[in-house]
Amino acid sequence: MKTTEAPLQERLGVDDHQYDATDLHSCIRHIERLRLEKGRLASELERVQTIISTYKSVEDGLYDKHKVELDLLQKQVRAYIARNDELAKKNDALTKTINELKKADSDNKGEEMDNFSRVNDDTSKLDSDHN
Repeated sequence: MKTTEAPLQERLGVDDHQYDATDLHSCIRHIERLRLEKGRLASELERVQTIISTYKSVEDGLYDKHKVELDLLQKQVRAYIARNDELAKKNDALTKTINELKKADSDNKGEEMDNFSRVNDDTSKLDSDHN
């Protein structure tokens, strides 16, 4: 669906037919209206440029703030990863030590059981000798 756009003069509220090009006073009034319209448009343009400039400054400030926050968060993540790796290594070392101690303990219990059996056998012999 094609829309037809009104001519620029209509959109601006300027009608070229409102003045008589042969009448000097009509032309002067028309020129004055055009100057006023030009001033209004310049003022509107300046206002829009100020808004855009302000928006850009705010956007740049937010970008900088978010960049600083992002950098800080990335440093924290790297520190947490390093700490996690360090703790994982300590955990592995402790697990290895615990397993070694358990193995040594089970080996000692085996020896203790052997010693207990020998002592028990010796005691049994003594008891049988006394009887």
